[in-house]
Amino acid sequence: MSNEIIPDPLPSLGRLLYIANRAVADQAEARIASHDLTLTQWITLTALWRQDGMTNNGLAEYSEVTPAALSKTLGRMEKKGLVKREMDSTDRRVQRVFLTPKSKKLEPLISFYSETNELILAEFGTQEKELLFNMLNRIIDRAGSLEIDTA
Repeated sequence: MSNEIIPDPLPSLGRLLYIANRAVADQAEARIASHDLTLTQWITLTALWRQDGMTNNGLAEYSEVTPAALSKTLGRMEKKGLVKREMDSTDRRVQRVFLTPKSKKLEPLISFYSETNELILAEFGTQEKELLFNMLNRIIDRAGSLEIDTA
């Protein structure tokens, strides 16, 4: 009997997406680190560069993280002088997040993702890139629409 592993007919989509995600995130983290930012902090700033004064919940939704995780990120960003949190002037239960002069100077980094995409997808043609993004969005939509059976 052979000890050779028989390959699956198709690779695991989840495993490949996980590996691709880690590889892309690692590249982005390494490239953004020279600006003393983490990828999570950059994502938060991109939302604020587009709409300063967003609520905590709006930022959490944009960033696809829990409000608790966002709160930790914002705490670190406040210590770095990148954001300030203030109570909403009309609803004291709502907290808004604002850019600081320091983070406004970093706004040219808003296009950082497109530069990273170009580096990673340099060997892909325009149609391949469009197809890849279309397919990934379809995967996200499909996976999000499926009911999870926990039984």
